Amino acid sequence: MVSPLVRSGLNRMLRSLSRLSLLSVAAACAHGSRAPELGPNVDAPGRDSVLVRVASQYPGAVTVALVREHVQTTLGEVSAAGVGRFPLPASAVTGAGLELVATPVAGHETVRTLPFRMHSGQVAWLEVSPTLAGSRVLVKWPEEFPRGGARPDRAR
Repeated sequence: MVSPLVRSGLNRMLRSLSRLSLLSVAAACAHGSRAPELGPNVDAPGRDSVLVRVASQYPGAVTVALVREHVQTTLGEVSAAGVGRFPLPASAVTGAGLELVATPVAGHETVRTLPFRMHSGQVAWLEVSPTLAGSRVLVKWPEEFPRGGARPDRAR
């Protein structure tokens, strides 16, 4: 018989391995050091949801969290030079000042975006730079993402 503590640890490990394998596939599909472009209706969330996309150029894995009303909730991890996709119900973000936080798994530095707002159906695209400094976030409707980049809010 396996104790609940061991079972819990095994379940966490299996979830982490499954996320890691999905992120590894996404990283393998990425090309160059450019952040992937979003075109019309690419990864468009549903009417009652939002989507947080993270493109990390950081050399190690980062943990991504959402801060709403001073409460930080971990969304997940993004592998080194990987891409993460975190769909959320719109009720989790609507009407509040939000921040995204990226923290290297093997480090103490943190990058935190300036506060922003999201509405149902929008996409937040966080680009994590190789040094964390200069990371940025775009929040737009899926069809508004231009080809070749835009002038996003800078992370602090």
